[in-house]
Amino acid sequence: MRGGGPLRTVSLLEYLRFKGQIDLILFDFVPVLDGFGDVLTLELPFHSRSMGAKLWRNGVRFLKQVPPLVDRFSGFDAQIAEWLKGRHYDLALFEHFWVAPYLDIVRPHAAKCVLDLHNIESVWLRRMRLPFADCARRLEERWLPRFDAILTTSAHDSAAISAPSHVYPNAIPEREIPAVEREDNVVAMSGNFEFPPNAQGARWLAREVMPHLPGVELRLIGRHSERMPFGRATGEIPDAIEELAKAAVAVVPILAGSGTRLKILEAWAAGTPVVSTSIGCEGLDCEDGRELLIRDTPRGFADAIRDLSAAPGERARLAQKGRERYLRDFTWPAAWKRLEKCHALY
Repeated sequence: MRGGGPLRTVSLLEYLRFKGQIDLILFDFVPVLDGFGDVLTLELPFHSRSMGAKLWRNGVRFLKQVPPLVDRFSGFDAQIAEWLKGRHYDLALFEHFWVAPYLDIVRPHAAKCVLDLHNIESVWLRRMRLPFADCARRLEERWLPRFDAILTTSAHDSAAISAPSHVYPNAIPEREIPAVEREDNVVAMSGNFEFPPNAQGARWLAREVMPHLPGVELRLIGRHSERMPFGRATGEIPDAIEELAKAAVAVVPILAGSGTRLKILEAWAAGTPVVSTSIGCEGLDCEDGRELLIRDTPRGFADAIRDLSAAPGERARLAQKGRERYLRDFTWPAAWKRLEKCHALY
């Protein structure tokens, strides 16, 4: 499991498979996908993970007023322009705000250019108190109005940008609850732990919440979880839903971010009850006590986990309500129906 971003992208690619041939421009950390047309793979330059190198890179970026990921994915103009020569498409779909600056290169080759915003970049940067929020907002104001259509994950995210947009919710394939044995003393968090809001939330969970839960194991599921200095990590795995189905409670301790959390959809699909912060379930139109429990203090979060652990009937009720919501609104077919109605892509 590589995190929510690839899952969202795949849901759109699966929808587009029914429309015709799809050519791809990929960056090298994305695995090459089978069953598509022509593929251009762009090799990102090596970046050291040392603290000194990160500070230097981000210092230069701040002076240039370019957000980190926009800068990271820049510099491929000539390669993309050369590859696009003689090509024309009905649709060009840009995944993530990071690649929006390539619009001028792509536009002459596409009848329609659509930007899919997995997050609102300026929002999560501001919430993380990172120094790039203002320059991200300026770039959003510059680039977003120039696209023919914009997709967001929720009405909440649509309200955070100045350009008109359509809601395409995060979604996952429909599947049965995995037939695995649950472990009553395990709480689980899934995600890509390289993404700063996930890492921040996991640290808050480990330091502020788990000390109130002696005897309960914290399990971290997903990419880069082995880098976290606490909990039991699975590392990158092929099936997060199966792992979440083993836990008594799934936790979403997100304190900053944007978009909507696929980790909640995966827990609902797994039949596992969820305890989340308010930001963790933002955009999903959830209600405390209906599909999940919402708590924003360490003690309240811990008490919710403890109460669920001691009440199998309440765990089952929340799990059922969450799964019903997933089946109704957050499977691929349910999300695709929204695309058909709004005509954002075609």
